[in-house]
Amino acid sequence: MKRSNVLVYALLLACSIALMCIWYLFGFDALNPTPYYLIIVLWWVVIVICAVILVRSEMARRRALRTVYVSRSRLFNIETGLVNLRGSEQYVPSIQGILNRLRYGFNSKSAPNIGEMGFVYVVHTAHFSNGGAVWRGDVKNVNSKRVTPFSSREELARILTF
Repeated sequence: MKRSNVLVYALLLACSIALMCIWYLFGFDALNPTPYYLIIVLWWVVIVICAVILVRSEMARRRALRTVYVSRSRLFNIETGLVNLRGSEQYVPSIQGILNRLRYGFNSKSAPNIGEMGFVYVVHTAHFSNGGAVWRGDVKNVNSKRVTPFSSREELARILTF
């Protein structure tokens, strides 16, 4: 969880406490209690919805950061940037190294033009843990638009052939 998300949660909690104090300060709690309970329930529903939106947007952002573009001689990741491969270097260990080094920060590298760089595959990683022992996602072939799912390093290595 990033610091900005925690700050938003803290702000929502502070607003809740401030509104509750104002509610009691003006004596609204002495009025008919039915609207009071309705307002409390609605406010906490809003807070829960905001929390769900924040968590989902963070998950989507992390999924986007785990995307790697693959060409014959280069890899590109939005956090790592352009990585040149040596002639005998294999794709899967290089992609695994990129994913291991991700910090999920907010600094990103400018994306090259996919057509100009000759990227052939786009590797979307849905789940990556234990240094690649658990690795699931899909590979999209840029030319044929075919999407092939994978659930291990070996399957990914079979898919990434030129």
